[in-house]
Amino acid sequence: MRDNGFVTFILIMALLYIISPIDAIPDIIPVVGWADDLVVGGGAGAVALAGSRR
Repeated sequence: MRDNGFVTFILIMALLYIISPIDAIPDIIPVVGWADDLVVGGGAGAVALAGSRR
């Protein structure tokens, strides 16, 4: 079962990934570099929504 601590951890880790200068795909590449940030943010948002619906 997911608890609020897990959801908080996922959101904090996603935020740190998005603001980190070290990415899987560098943000210097215009569109592709931002796409991985959107995927991470969207996934974290989905986890937060699923965790809050319990």
